[in-house]
Amino acid sequence: MDSLLNGYRKVYKYRRHIAGALALTLFVKNGKRNLIPEYLLVPYTASLECTKYPGEYQRWLIRIAKRDCGYDGKVFPYVTTLLSTISGGFLGVGPLKPVCYVGIPRTYYCANMIEVSDIDLRFLFGKAIQPNSKTEERFLDSLVLSDSAQKYSVAIQLMYMKGNWALLEAILSPAVVMLGYSLCVHLPKFLFSGSSNFFTFFRFQLLALAASYFLCKLVWAQLYQFRNYRVSKQAAEISDEYAQGAVEYYRKEREFNMACRILLGQKGEKRFTARGNLRDGLLLNWNGPATTDLERQAKSILDRFTQNNDVAGVL
Repeated sequence: MDSLLNGYRKVYKYRRHIAGALALTLFVKNGKRNLIPEYLLVPYTASLECTKYPGEYQRWLIRIAKRDCGYDGKVFPYVTTLLSTISGGFLGVGPLKPVCYVGIPRTYYCANMIEVSDIDLRFLFGKAIQPNSKTEERFLDSLVLSDSAQKYSVAIQLMYMKGNWALLEAILSPAVVMLGYSLCVHLPKFLFSGSSNFFTFFRFQLLALAASYFLCKLVWAQLYQFRNYRVSKQAAEISDEYAQGAVEYYRKEREFNMACRILLGQKGEKRFTARGNLRDGLLLNWNGPATTDLERQAKSILDRFTQNNDVAGVL
């Protein structure tokens, strides 16, 4: 009992320092990809092997997507070892215009599955992937995208940066920490001002701490939902070409997940569903919208473009 009280007093004495350190840690964790200069982070998603790919295609892809998205910020393109596009940075406001970066996968230089099989993908499965079975063929083919799908994938990253989502992501968790601090420290004083029972305060603070953690997870889940729906919708609505690219992009993503589900065995079954979605919560998608939902949204946008073109053709 005495040791518990002594430990509680020490934690309570440095409560502001602990909350501040936690808020700063989450700020750095959530904002490092977007707030740290690109020359410090790019090496973590690239390798010397990536330098053999010509830069002309990267620059062309970025230039076309920037023009179509109406993005006027500086973007540094490079080739990444990842299998999907990656970005860092934000458009900024006023005179604050940091240099952003977009990583282009090596597979975007491949025209067919044979060329994809020449890329070292052992980091995924621990072995080289060759077109020796239907599943491996599906996996390799899912990494071959048309120009429209590639431009759409880059447009998603540009819309993400254009919306300055990085700033919101950086301050979201620290804001929840500050709210949790109020729930754990100030609210018990207000509710139990006339009580001196230590365990009443302690139980309520534990409950408030658990509620703060759940609230943080819930807020991030809603952010993922809203952000992913919005940037994918904005990218698909650029033109009918981007809408067609969006449909292909999400179809190939589902095929990739379904192939990984088989190739990874039990680990794949735990991670992916039979329809090609990431496994998520039963009642709430904690990791953002499912791939099938994004594909459905892309098809709806493409249908609107098709109907408008048909009406314009009749007129």
